[in-house]
Amino acid sequence: MSLPDIDGLELQDLIGKGSCGAVYRAVVGETREACAVKVFSSMAINRKLLTIGMRGLQQMPEHPGILKVHRFDFDKAPYYVAVPLVGFMTEDGQRRKQWETPTLESCCGTVPADEAWRYIYEVCDSMAWLHKHNLVHCNLKPRNVLLEDDQASATKIGDPVQGWIGGVHHFDTTDHFLYIPPEQAEHPDALATHGTSWDVYAFGVLAYRLLTGKFPRAEEELEAEMREQSNFNGTVRTVDNGAILAAVRAQHDIVWPKKPTSKWDERRKQILERCLALDPKLRWPDLREVMREFEKLEADYLLEDAREKIGIEKKRQARRVVLLRSMVQVLFVTLVAAAGYGLWYGYDKYTKWKHAEKATVDIAKEKEEGDKAREGKITDLATKLQQAKEAERLASSNLQMSQAAVDQFLTQLLQLPAGLGLQAEISQKHVNDALAFCEQERPRLEKDDSQLPLRATNYFNTAQLLMRKNQQKEAKAWFEKARNTLTALLQREPTHADVTRRQIMLGRTCRWLGTMQSEEGHRVEATQYFKEAVAALTPALEKNPKDRNARVECAMAWYELGKRSRRDGETAVAVNALGRVPTLMDPKVVGEELTPQEQFLLARSRIEQALSLRDEGRLDEAMRALFDSMEVMVKLVEKSAPNNQEQALTLAEAYIEFGEIVSGKLGTTDAKDAQAEAQAILMELVRTQPQWAEARHLLARNYGALAALERDQGNATEARTKQESAVKTLEDLSKDNPDNTRFLMEYARQKGAHAQMLCDLNKAKDAVPIAKEAVDRLEELMQKNDASLDELDRKGCGVLLAQLYGILGQSSEAAKDSKLAKSSFAKASEHWEALKSRHGHDETIDAGLNWSKERLGKFK
Repeated sequence: MSLPDIDGLELQDLIGKGSCGAVYRAVVGETREACAVKVFSSMAINRKLLTIGMRGLQQMPEHPGILKVHRFDFDKAPYYVAVPLVGFMTEDGQRRKQWETPTLESCCGTVPADEAWRYIYEVCDSMAWLHKHNLVHCNLKPRNVLLEDDQASATKIGDPVQGWIGGVHHFDTTDHFLYIPPEQAEHPDALATHGTSWDVYAFGVLAYRLLTGKFPRAEEELEAEMREQSNFNGTVRTVDNGAILAAVRAQHDIVWPKKPTSKWDERRKQILERCLALDPKLRWPDLREVMREFEKLEADYLLEDAREKIGIEKKRQARRVVLLRSMVQVLFVTLVAAAGYGLWYGYDKYTKWKHAEKATVDIAKEKEEGDKAREGKITDLATKLQQAKEAERLASSNLQMSQAAVDQFLTQLLQLPAGLGLQAEISQKHVNDALAFCEQERPRLEKDDSQLPLRATNYFNTAQLLMRKNQQKEAKAWFEKARNTLTALLQREPTHADVTRRQIMLGRTCRWLGTMQSEEGHRVEATQYFKEAVAALTPALEKNPKDRNARVECAMAWYELGKRSRRDGETAVAVNALGRVPTLMDPKVVGEELTPQEQFLLARSRIEQALSLRDEGRLDEAMRALFDSMEVMVKLVEKSAPNNQEQALTLAEAYIEFGEIVSGKLGTTDAKDAQAEAQAILMELVRTQPQWAEARHLLARNYGALAALERDQGNATEARTKQESAVKTLEDLSKDNPDNTRFLMEYARQKGAHAQMLCDLNKAKDAVPIAKEAVDRLEELMQKNDASLDELDRKGCGVLLAQLYGILGQSSEAAKDSKLAKSSFAKASEHWEALKSRHGHDETIDAGLNWSKERLGKFK
C-alpha cells in the first residue's frame, strides 16, 4: 500500500483509520522528530473551519492536556495535520511490530471511580482552556482523548473541529450521534453560536461512560443497531441516526446504575446531569462554568473535611484535659493521705516510746515494716509522676503545633518586597521581636531532624529579617544555611505535598544569594545561584500557575540571569532568559492588571533587551527601546516615591547606558543631559544611603562618563574635576570593599582614564604617576585573585592592563621619558600578544596590538 506524499514529512506506517481519514506514524524530514500525521478525506471535513481551528490551537498558549499542532495544510491535497506522537510500539502474536495509542475508550467502566474522576477533571480543565481562548471541539469522545504518562496531564485531547458540523458532505457514523445533543444533529451550521454548549453535552456523555461503561441515553437502540449490522453478513450498513436521535429525545432524565456513595458523589453527578440536559438553556454555557462548579465542590469538600477533623481533635484534647485533671487530683489525694499517715505514724511511735521503753525491739520491727510500706507508696507515686510527665510531653507537642502556625504567619509577613540596602515597611521593633522569636525557636528545631522543614523556614526568615536591618553579611550566612537545608529536604522528600512551597523558598533564597554575590563582584557564583533559582521556581510555577508571588519571583530570577549573561557576553542565554520575563508578566496570563512593582520589572527586562541590541550594534533600535522603557520607569518611580530607592537606582543606570548610546548618535549635549539626570538621582541615593555600594559604584561611572563629555566639549577644568571625583569615589569604595573584583577593576580603569585626560590636557608629567599607580593596582589585583578569576575575568583584566600600559607609554612619551615609554609600549605589546594567543582574533585585541607595535616601532 502506497503512503501519501507530504512535503517535509516522511510517512512510515499506518496507525489506524477513522470516520474522517487515516492516521500515520511519521518523522519530520529535517529534524527526524517523530510525529503523528492524520490525512483527511476531503468529503468528511470542513476545510475552512479546520484551518481556523488549527491556527487557533497554534496561536493559543500551550496546555498540557491538549495536543499541540506542529503543522497543517488544508489548501491542497493531501489535507493533513501533524501532532506529537503518543503511544508505544508493541508486537502482535506473529511478532510483527505495530504502534498502539491508548485512549479513554479502554477506561470506560473499567477503572476505579477515583481514577475516572481524575480523568474527568483533566478533560474538563483542558476543554475549559479551549473555551477560554474562543475555540470549540465538537468531536469530544473517549476515542479522541489519548492517554500518556505525563505528570502535568495524563489525558491529551485531539481531533478537534471534526465530526457532524456544517460543510461536511460525507460522514460515516457509528456511535457519533450518541455524543452530540439533538440540536447539533439538526443544525450543524450553528457551531459559532452553540459550539461550546455542544462540547458541554459531549463532555457529559464522556464522563458518564467513564463512570458506568454505558451511554446515558439510547444504549439499547445502539445495541439493536449493532445487532442489525452483524446480521448483514459483512455487508456495510449505515447506522440509523434518526432512530438513535429519537431514542435520545425520548429519555429526558438520566438514570445511574448505582446510587451515590456520598453527598459529594451526588453533587458531582448532578453537575454531569446538567451537562446532559436536552434543553440547551438548562446546560452550562461552556466548560469553564463546569470547571468552576467542580472547583467549588472540591473547596466545599475540603472545608467540611477540615471542620470534621477540627471537631475530632477538640474532643480528643478535651478527653486528655479531663484525664490529666483526674490524675492530678488522684496524685494530690495520695500525697495528702501519705502525709497524714506519716504524721499519725510518728505521733503513735513517739507515744509508745514514752510509755513502753522496754518494747524498743518490737517498735523497731514495726518501724521497719512501716518503712517498707512507705517505700511502696513512693514507688507508686513515682509511677504516677512519670505518667504526669508524659501528659506534659503531649502538651508540649501541642505547643509546637502552635509555634509552627506562628512561624507560618511570620513567613507570610515577610512576603513584602525589600531590596538590598533598602528600608522595609516594617518597624525595627517588629523586626527585632521577630528575630528574637526565631532565635528562641532555633535550638529546639536544630536538635530534632523531624523538624527539618521548620528549621529551613527559620533560617530563611532569619536571613530576611537581617536584610531588613541591612546586616547583609550575617544574612548571607543564614541564606546559605537555608539553601543547604532546603536542598537536602527536597532530595529527601521529592514527592511531599508541600514540595511546591519549598521549591519557591529555595528559588527566593538562591536569587538573594545571587544578588549578594553579584554585588561582591563574584560573577560566576552569582550566575550559578540565578540558574539554581530558575531551576527551582520554574517547576513550582508550572504546578501552581495562579501563585502570583511565585510568578514574580520566577520573573525576577530570569531577569537577573539574563542581565548577568548579557554582561558576560553569553548572548543566547541572555536572549532566552530576558524573553521569559514578558511571557511570565503578560497581563493575559496573570489574569489581571500588573502592579507597579511588576510593571517596573517588565520595564527593566526591556531595558536589558535594548542593551542586548546595543551589544549587537543595532544602536537605533536599542536607543528607541531604551527610551520607551525609561519613560515607563520614570512614571513608576514618581508614583512610588519615597520608597523607591531600588527603582531609582535602576533608572539611574538606564540613564547612564542611554547617555553612552546617544553620545555617538545624537551628540554630547543629549548624552550630557542623560548623564546629568542619572547624577541627580545617584547623589540623592548616596546622600540618604551613604553605605550603598551599588549606588556609589554607579555614581563613579557617571562621573567618568560626564568627564569624557566635558572633555569633548572643551571644558577641561570641569572634565578634570569630574574625573577626579570618579577616582575618589572608587578609591573610597575599594577601601570599604577590598575583595570586590568589579570595584577594583573599575578603579583601575578610571585611574587610567584620569591619566589619559591629563595627557590630553598637556599635563603628561602629572599623568605618568597616576598611570603607574593604575598599572600597579591592576597587576596586584590579578596576582591576588588569580585563583578566583574565571576565563572572562582574566580576559577583561588582561585587556585593561594592556590598555593601561599603552596609556603609560603615551604619557611617558609626552613627558619626554623615552626609556619608560619604550618599556611601557613593549609591555603593552607583550600583553596584547598573550591575549591573542589565548583568545584568538578579536577586534579589540587586534586593534590594541597594532597600535602598540606602531608606537613601539618609533623607538627602534
